[in-house]
Amino acid sequence: TPAMIMSNMDKTFQYSSRQLQITRITSKPMLPTTIAWTRSNPPKFRRLLHSDGPSLETERSSVRFVFMSNLIDVSNPPQHWSDLFLVVDSIRSVVNEFDSSGEGVEVFVSNKKSIHHCHVGMRKPVDAQNLIASLQGKSVEWKFPTGECSQSPTLFLDYADITRRSEARGKRSDGYEVERGEPSRSECTSTTDHITVSGLEVVENFVTEEEENVLLAAVTGPYAPWATSQVVPSKTGSVKRRVQHYGYVFDYETANVLRNRQTAAAACPPMPKIPSIIKENNDVGFLEQHIKQSVEEGREWEALAGIIERTRRHKFQNGSSYPLINQMTLNEYRRGEGIGSHIDTPSAFGDGLMSLSLNSGIVMEFRNMNKGIKKLVYLPARSLLLLSGPARYEWEHHIVTRTTDTHNGEIKPRGLRISLTLRTALTALEGGKSPMMRVESDSYPPKWGAKSESDQKQTAAFITPS
Repeated sequence: TPAMIMSNMDKTFQYSSRQLQITRITSKPMLPTTIAWTRSNPPKFRRLLHSDGPSLETERSSVRFVFMSNLIDVSNPPQHWSDLFLVVDSIRSVVNEFDSSGEGVEVFVSNKKSIHHCHVGMRKPVDAQNLIASLQGKSVEWKFPTGECSQSPTLFLDYADITRRSEARGKRSDGYEVERGEPSRSECTSTTDHITVSGLEVVENFVTEEEENVLLAAVTGPYAPWATSQVVPSKTGSVKRRVQHYGYVFDYETANVLRNRQTAAAACPPMPKIPSIIKENNDVGFLEQHIKQSVEEGREWEALAGIIERTRRHKFQNGSSYPLINQMTLNEYRRGEGIGSHIDTPSAFGDGLMSLSLNSGIVMEFRNMNKGIKKLVYLPARSLLLLSGPARYEWEHHIVTRTTDTHNGEIKPRGLRISLTLRTALTALEGGKSPMMRVESDSYPPKWGAKSESDQKQTAAFITPS
């Protein structure tokens, strides 16, 4: 145990002012959030003294947390009671007797020197009820790993629950988006290897390192057309990230496409346009030669146009290709940022959603809420993700807010990630089944609100049927 590790360390060793953290590593899958607190930060608790919803007795009978106080005589504390690890182990040795799950119990204590109360997380509400019924008004013997024992005063126990704010931050499975910088435990992708998501495909090394560098220069350079800052609402506050839109604007507030490009809010830059001779020639080699030459000569906009055309023509394992792509949203994820759980609006975009990851990899989590299962998928840098069929319409996807991921047992630190999301925007007519016209331009740099040839360096936006 951590207590035994600390007790066996050389006491004369001089530590810095920063705390030493010891983490127990296990290959066992994480327990579900219904019976375990899985975040690294402890929750905040509230006593169940009153209820705003159901009756107090009903709420008390459904919680698994217990408040325990009067653990020691504060005027004469046991010798080892100032050692946090020893205190936790001694409390656990008493409370584990009432655990019927075999998973052990959770013990949450304050980091203050005088620990006279704690919170205990049982795995089942019935275990919490048995614990209170058995120890209420009783004195227990605290047993320390060192072999010493100490008798407690008369204990007081009561039902407790985590606060609503802590609950919202802990429910990753419900799609809550958490403020940047909050730590969380990284679950390994290998724990969900047995889960299959129909319609999900990851094409690794879809672009080369040279192509990636040119694309990054094109979309993050001095001429990058970043959209006006927009707050993305979430249940725990709000998260801001820089975005760019091409072809059509995706509005985060309405979760829909702004189809009228005549309005200022919808006048985003056109999609990059490939030369007509390339577009009319279906020879893949001809397109690849154009991309290679554009990359070698540093023609960023043309290289981006070529890569997008490559995604339109690529034949995936399901036998499909998606030539009608007419919208691109670029998201900049700084280290530690994530995105809430969602399904891209079906009435706004057609089947075949793609995401190209640049500069850094990420673990994306997919959840089928109807079946109650999830899949963790690592998206390496330069990979292309396809969501089609069930993966597109039945599985929610999100990125957990943290600074590292775990893939096949290896810790993967996150870096700045640029995601190019490519979609087919649909009209609002005929049930939204028809693709919008493709708005594209071969002018550079891209601009918002261009209304004349001079605004687009004497080249107007081309509108061609998709």
